[in-house]
Amino acid sequence: MILINSRRAGTGNVAKIMTKNVERIEIIRGLASVQYGSAAVGEVENFDFSGTATKGSIDDYTTGSGVQYGNDKDTWVDPIGSNPDGWDDGIPSEQETDNQGAQAQLTAIFGNTQITGGIDWVDYEVDATWSPQKTSYENLAGFLLAKGKMMEDRLVLSGGLRHDSYEVKAIIPAGNTADDNNVTPNVGISYLLTDYLKLRAGYSQAFL
Repeated sequence: MILINSRRAGTGNVAKIMTKNVERIEIIRGLASVQYGSAAVGEVENFDFSGTATKGSIDDYTTGSGVQYGNDKDTWVDPIGSNPDGWDDGIPSEQETDNQGAQAQLTAIFGNTQITGGIDWVDYEVDATWSPQKTSYENLAGFLLAKGKMMEDRLVLSGGLRHDSYEVKAIIPAGNTADDNNVTPNVGISYLLTDYLKLRAGYSQAFL
C-alpha cells in the first residue's frame, strides 16, 4: 500500500509520484493489513511531502509541481491494428477513481505491552467509459492491535484482528448492491539476533 503524508494515495502506481518533491520515504515493515486493510497485506510505503504539499479535500494532495493525488485517472487505447478478439476499436477508454478516507486510533501502553484500537473508513467512486459507468465501494472497519516486548526488547510478539463491513453499488446504470462482512487476523514475531540482524516472521489474511 502507498500512503502520501500518512494518508491513502488513491493510487497503487508508484510511477505517478513525483519523487523530486518527496522529503523522505518511510517503509513500514511487516504485516499491516489489520490497520490499513487487505491492500497492506505486505508492507506500507509512506511518501512524506512535508513542506511541498498542500491539502485539498480528504486524501487529495497537490505537490509543488502541481500534480494532484487522491483523484486517480487512467486513459488507454486498444489499437485496431492488434485486434484478435474483435473488441479493439481505437477509441480511448478512461477510468477515474475518487478516493476518500479517515482513520482514528487510540493507543495504551502497559509496561512492555502496547494495545491499539481504532476505526478505518474508505470510500471509492469509480467513473468509467464502459458499463457500469459509475460504481461505489464503501468500507467501514474496526481493528485491535497488540504488541509485546521481551528479553530486553530483543523479542517482539504482535497480533491483531480487523472486522470489515463493506458495500459495493452499481450506480449508473442502476444495478445490484452487494454487502458483506469479513474478519481478518494477523500474527508476527521478530527477534534481534545481533545489532545488525533482525529475524522476522508473520502470518496475515486478506480478502478481495
